[in-house]
Amino acid sequence: MDHDTYEIEEWNYNYKNKYNYIITTDKKKIDVDRLHDYLANESYWCVGISKDRVLTFIKHSVCYSVIQIHDDNTTSFVGFARFVTDFSTFSYLADVYVDKNHRERGLAKRLTQILSESRWCNDMRKSFLITFSAQSLYEKFGWKTVDGKLYMDFHKKNPKPNHGHFDKSKIGYPKSKL
Repeated sequence: MDHDTYEIEEWNYNYKNKYNYIITTDKKKIDVDRLHDYLANESYWCVGISKDRVLTFIKHSVCYSVIQIHDDNTTSFVGFARFVTDFSTFSYLADVYVDKNHRERGLAKRLTQILSESRWCNDMRKSFLITFSAQSLYEKFGWKTVDGKLYMDFHKKNPKPNHGHFDKSKIGYPKSKL
C-alpha cells in the first residue's frame, strides 16, 4: 500500500449539542500553518520544528485531523495525530494534540479511542508511543506503560497471527572465527 493512498475515514463528534467536530484522515483538511505553529511554538516535544519538516512528515504519515464545524459551515483545525508506519508490522503514534481552547470537551478521549481502534494499532505487530503527560488517557484504550513512565505499547485484544512474533530462544550470535 502506498502511503498516499490509504482509505480516507471520517467520524462525527458532537459535544453537548453545542460543538460539532469531525475527525478525518483526509490530509487535504490539515491546516499546515496552524499545525506548524502549534508544534513549533506550543508543544514541548518539537519546539522550533521547521514548516518543511512538518510538510515532510505529513507526506509520510497516516494523519488524523480534528476539525470544528461552525454553525455557518466554516471550519477550524483544532487537533491532530499521526501514525508513522511501514503499513505492515509496526506503527508509532506521534504529535497528538487538541487545541487548548477545545479541551475539556471529550475530544482527546474520542480521538484516542479512534486511534486505538484503528488498523494502525490493531493490525500491526507493534504499536507504540512516547508521552510525558497523558499515560492515564492512553491506558483507558489499551496502551500499557513499558519503561515505567514514557514509553507505551498498545496491547491488542486479538492479535493477528500472521505478523511474526518474538522468540527469545532464538537470540544469539554466531561465534567469531577470529
